[in-house]
Amino acid sequence: LNFNEYYGMLVSSSRNSTIMNNIVNSNIEGITLSSSSNNTLINNTVNSNQFGMYISSSSNNTLTNNNIWNCTGTTYGCLYLNNADNNIITGGIINESGANLIYLASGSDNNLFKDIELINATTNGIYITASVNNNFTNISITNATKHAVYVEKVSTNNRFENLSIAGT
Repeated sequence: LNFNEYYGMLVSSSRNSTIMNNIVNSNIEGITLSSSSNNTLINNTVNSNQFGMYISSSSNNTLTNNNIWNCTGTTYGCLYLNNADNNIITGGIINESGANLIYLASGSDNNLFKDIELINATTNGIYITASVNNNFTNISITNATKHAVYVEKVSTNNRFENLSIAGT
């Protein structure tokens, strides 16, 4: 799914879909989940998009072993959650961002991030604003220019366990 006008792949108002083994290159948004729940994304490669994966107003989705490379956008992040709750994100690599590698905004609560490598952020490895009760476990963060982790604006009860941080 290459060089589309805006979305590489848009999943909107969807339930119980499986998206797996796709390569999504050179779009504005690589893979977007919008108002969707109980979907599974497995082994997708998202490369050279402004936003790699964007999860908006979506809940109870599982993302496993997805790799996001070379996000060219200078705001938000490669993996961008906005008002996204109760999602599970495990495995995979997020590498090279014009902004943040993982960005949680506006009520992205109760998400689990586990066993993920974050490499080469122009700003922050993980940026959290107005989001609570998220868990980050076994995350490796290498070469974040500003902060490995930045938490602001009424973001409470976020838990970080077994982070490995280098070169920030």
